[in-house]
Formats: sequence, structure tokens, C-alpha cells
Amino acid sequence: MIEIPPKRKKLYEFIFKIMDLKKADEEKLEIRIENLNEFELLTTNLLEQLNSVNKNLIIKLEEIDNKKNLIKKIDNLEFFRQIEKELSNEKLPIDVELKVNILKILETKAQKVIEKGEVSIFSSKVTYLENLTAIDDILNQLKAKIDKEIEFQKLNISKNEENLTQIMNLFNKLDAINNFNEASPILKEYTTSFYSKNSSYIYSQLKKSYKNNKINDKRADILFNNQLKPNFIEAIILYLLSNFGNMSIDSMHIKTKLNSKRLFASLLSLIEKGLIIEVGEFEGHHIYSNNLLGNQLSKALESIKDKLNSYKIEVDKNIQVILPKLSLKLNNLIELSNNLIKINFKIYETELNDLEKILRALENLMPKKTIIDQDLKFKLDSMIEAYKMYRLPLIVEKDENLQKQLVDEQRISDTFETLLSQDYLKGKIIWAIKKFGPLNIIQLEAYTNIPRSKLFILLNILRMNDEIIIKDAHEEYQVFNIPRKPSTLEKFLNTFFDNLFKFIKTLDFLKEKSKNIAEYLFEINELINKIKGFLIEINKLNIDDENFFENEFVYIFEKIQEFNDKFLSLRSKVIVGERELDFSKLVPIKITKVDENYSSLIKPEEIIGFGTIESDEKKCISCGKCERICPENAAILEKRWNLTLLFEMNDEEINLLPENKREIIFLIKKMAKKRPSEIKLPKDILGFGKSVFDPIKCIACKECLEKCPNKAIIFEEVWNIPEIIKNLSAQKIF
Repeated sequence: MIEIPPKRKKLYEFIFKIMDLKKADEEKLEIRIENLNEFELLTTNLLEQLNSVNKNLIIKLEEIDNKKNLIKKIDNLEFFRQIEKELSNEKLPIDVELKVNILKILETKAQKVIEKGEVSIFSSKVTYLENLTAIDDILNQLKAKIDKEIEFQKLNISKNEENLTQIMNLFNKLDAINNFNEASPILKEYTTSFYSKNSSYIYSQLKKSYKNNKINDKRADILFNNQLKPNFIEAIILYLLSNFGNMSIDSMHIKTKLNSKRLFASLLSLIEKGLIIEVGEFEGHHIYSNNLLGNQLSKALESIKDKLNSYKIEVDKNIQVILPKLSLKLNNLIELSNNLIKINFKIYETELNDLEKILRALENLMPKKTIIDQDLKFKLDSMIEAYKMYRLPLIVEKDENLQKQLVDEQRISDTFETLLSQDYLKGKIIWAIKKFGPLNIIQLEAYTNIPRSKLFILLNILRMNDEIIIKDAHEEYQVFNIPRKPSTLEKFLNTFFDNLFKFIKTLDFLKEKSKNIAEYLFEINELINKIKGFLIEINKLNIDDENFFENEFVYIFEKIQEFNDKFLSLRSKVIVGERELDFSKLVPIKITKVDENYSSLIKPEEIIGFGTIESDEKKCISCGKCERICPENAAILEKRWNLTLLFEMNDEEINLLPENKREIIFLIKKMAKKRPSEIKLPKDILGFGKSVFDPIKCIACKECLEKCPNKAIIFEEVWNIPEIIKNLSAQKIF
């Protein structure tokens, strides 16, 4: 379908509406609307039935697996990887619940894989998705609790005022004393009623050192005045920001009556420690905020929750990439939370502990390294693969003479190392692909320790012997796999999932088209019959001549048949009701510019100009400038060259042609036995070809006219409406 420029679309739509209103038969229009409504109801009912099919199919598959144990019987990990790859495809419109149900059915195979020491590609995803949901719930609880606590603090400003008055009274008593010994009783009362971890620690250390005679009276007094008092001021600032919100230094001075210089020194210390931050300016004053408040945690939660949904979507792409990202986010949250607990925000402790448990559970799902640790087992497995390929003589018969026997054994051993080492290395390659699935040359080098130069030769030998095949490409390297024929059970599951995924995609497409029955009526009917085809393929499936899906789609097939019958009976009525346009009154019109009387009603950016543009083939040098400059892609340099017109030209006219065409025409005229009509040109060749202009897309901006280097573009101020409207009508765009 042609893409119409926005600058023309409204105008074309308006013309169609005017024509339709002039010609429309009200009775026919009513029939059309009535029948479309009937179709809409019919489609909606069928969609409701189809929506439950995929879920029922998975339930049925689980029943079959429980009865036949077919999934455990399949010993081809690559087969399951392919299904997992399809499920991970972001273009597959499958909901999370259905995906988890499929993965759970395949989890029996995953268990078998774990027993081999490999990583489950299924169970980890199921658990991962379930854990993400659990994390989501905890984050919601945690945020609700934090928001409630923040609100509670706001509602208890008066209580906070009382506490602040009590704290400042105690501090003022302390501040008036310069002797540590005299201040001890007040210090004890102060640290009991107003807990500050840092202040309490300094006080206890100072008290302990003084008591044990490690510092004298003078030193104790200096530490009391120079360290402990400023630290108390820091604790007061943190209390203010925690209970009264963001504040400037002047606001703190008003609240506490403390000296502004002392407040400023303590603020700098807190900023350096990362306990508070500057958040902006108000009326020339710097505003400070507590960096370890509950609302900081609330913001962190919001950030993590925003990421959580994207992680749920991305989980299919690569757990190894997504999980560390999530772990980092949650670890940051836990670290922030622990800081809160340290400053007496213990209300979040239970939820944070739950969060930490889930994080650890998720970390346990990280794929383990699959490189073999035991080199001996690796060599043995490789030799077995070599033996399977060539039946190598691994056992040496004893000779009568012991000395001769030892010599022969050594000789055979040396022969194996030199002459048969290539087979051993090929055995390594086969073993690695069997163990880890399809691998490229980089991965094979890592798993087998065979140099890449040797690997290249060995892989080519194995390919020529049909022992391995090229599966696809990964990161610009070919991926190798072992050729094998699918088993009956694999064919069964492959057909099932292939048609299930096609069904899901087509159903999603059908839902989208059903939003506009009038426009996509015939496509909807075609999509429904495609869906029926996928279900018929599943319906044919059987194991040991037992058809498990025989009665599964009877009702759905009846509904589809009912839809098709009604579609056939109603289709003619709908077509009868379609509009008929009268083109006889349409004539080309000359519009040089928008009439001044209407210029205020029409936006210039919507309608630039009108006219018809053509290319003069005798002048056109086929440089492609018009194609590149056109803002609406209306100009196209066609890859064909009309030679008939050029052969009809006389020598005088040919001499007026651009040089590139003139020389070649003279040459062709001399060599040609008969007149050529038209030749096709290679892609992206400049200098030859024909410039054509799409009248529907052209907005008559005249950009090409101005840029043409050989004045080969002809512009007529006549708008060919008949041609444009007929083309649009034929394409059923409006």
C-alpha cells in the first residue's frame, strides 16, 4: 500500500468524503453498516473462543507427557534449546503465564540435564520469573511502609518540636561547660535520650580512655570541646533534616539558635561524610537534605521497580546478563537499607531480610562453569569418540617375549601419539559438541585447547566426512553441530510447538485487524482460515497410532465454519453497500496558489502547492539528484533506459544530449543490427535511467526543479486530479 505524505493525506480524504456524499445511496450505506456490525459481533465471539485454545493445548500436552513420558525419552538437548529460543523470541506475543507453564512441562528434561552437570535452561527461568514476582510484592510492601512512615513523620511535627526543645536544652547545658568531668552526668542523659551512633561511640571511647588514665584532664577537655561538641551539632542537624525535611542553614539557626559558623562547619563535615547533600537553592539560600532518609529509600525503590518490569521482559534474552544487573540494583538497595537500620530505621528490617533471601536465591541460579575440571576424564571421553569413529586398537596383545612386548607397546603408543593424534583431536571436537551443543571455532578452542589453526583443518575434514554440519552463524563465526535425524517423538513435539507458535502469532495479528472490520474484512477471513490450518496440523498428530487431539477442536472448527458460512452469505451484501465514485466530473485543474480569501483557513505546511512534474528524457543526465532531494520520496530514478525515443532522434538532437548519453548512443547506433526498445540497468548505477514522479506523493514543492543541474524537469501548474483519485480508489486507501 502506498504511503501518502501527511501534507496531502487530509486533502485527499476531504475530496473522497465530498465525492462520497454526492454519490452515496443512504439505503446501501445503512445495509453496509448493519452487516459490518454483524461481522464485528461474529468476530468478537470467535476471538473469545480462540483465546482459550493455546492454554488448553498446553494442558493437553501435559496430559500426554504424563501418560507417554515422551519428554524424558528425548535425548537431544539441542531440540529443547530450539523450543526455548522460540519462546525467548520477543516477536512472539506470548503471555508470561503461558510461557512459564510450557517451561514447567519441559522442566523434566531440565532435571536430566542437571544430572549431567550442566545448567538447566528451563527451571532457572521458571524460578527466575517466580522470584521476580516475589521481589515485586516485597518492594510494594516496603514502599507502602516507607511512605506511611514519611507521612507519619510529617503528621508528628509538633512531637518533633517537643523533642527538639528537649535536645537543645540538654545541648545548651553541655555547651556551657568546658570541663569533661563536669559534663559527664549531662552527657550520659544526652546520649540516652537522643541516640546518635557516632556521638555515642566518641563519648564511650573518650570515657573509657579517661577512666583508664590513657588521657589526662587537659586532653579530655580538648577532645570534649573540639570533637564531641561538633559531633553533637552534626547529630542535631541530621535530626532536623530527618524530622522537618530539607532546610537551609538560616532555618537551622532559627530552630536551634546555634551559631551559624558552627552550623556551617558541621554541615561541611556531614557533606564530606556523604550523610547529607545539597539539593538546590531557594531565595539565595542553599538547601540541604538528609542522604540517608526513608524518602531516599523510597526513591531507590521506585527506580528498582521501574527496572523490574523490563527485567521480566528481558529474562528470556540472557539470564547471565540480566541477573547481575538486577543483583547490583538490589544490593545497592540493601546497602542503603542497612544504613537506615543503623540510624534507627528498624521498621524495614523484616522486608529487607526477605529481599536479601530472594536475592541470594536468584544468585544460585547463575549458570555454573561448564569447563571440565578433570583432564583425565576429558581425554578418555575424547578417545572413546575417536574409537567410535575408527575402531582404533586401544588394547595391545601380549607377546611371548616380555622385552619385545614392552618395545611393541611403546612403539604402538608412539604411533598412536603421532599418526593417530589427529583422530584423537577429532574425537575431542565431537565430544565438545555433544557435551555443550552447537559451538563456533572460538568456543571449540576454549573447550578443547586445540590451536585455532589446527581446528580449522580438523573441522573441514569432519565436514567432508559428514560427521559435523554448519548449523548457522554466531558473532561472524560459523557454528558447528553433529548431524542427526529427528526421532518420532521429536517430530511430534516439533510439529506441535511449530503450529502452536504460528497460532499465537496469527491470533495476535487477527486481534489487531479486528479493531477495524470495515478495512480488513477479507484479511480477517483469511487469518481465521490460517488459524484453522494450524489447528488441523495439531489435530493430525498421533503417537503409536493414538490420536490425542481428535476431539480437541470439534467446537472451534464448528465456530470457524459458522463464521465462514456467514461470511459467504454476507459478503455480497457488504460489497453492494460499498460506495461508488463518479469520476466523470473530475478534470485537471489549474491552481497556482491558495486563494487569498482562504489563506487564513488553510495551513501552509499542510498544502504546499499543486502541479504536475515530469522529466525531459532528452535533457535528463540521470544524476539522481531529484530522487535524493525529494522530501516525500515522490521522485524515483528507474533502473531502465528507453532507447526507442533516443533512436528516433536525429544527429542534431543527439548532439544536444548530455555527454554521457550522447557518446553511448552514437556507439549503439553504429553497432546495433536492430533497434533496441528498453534495457534494464544494474542497481545503484548513476548516469543512466529514467526519472519518474509519483503524482500522489508529489507535493509540488519544486525542490527538484531548483536543484536539477541540466534543467530537465518540467513543471506544469495543472493538477491532474482524475489520475490521482483513480489510483487512490483502486488501492482502496480511503
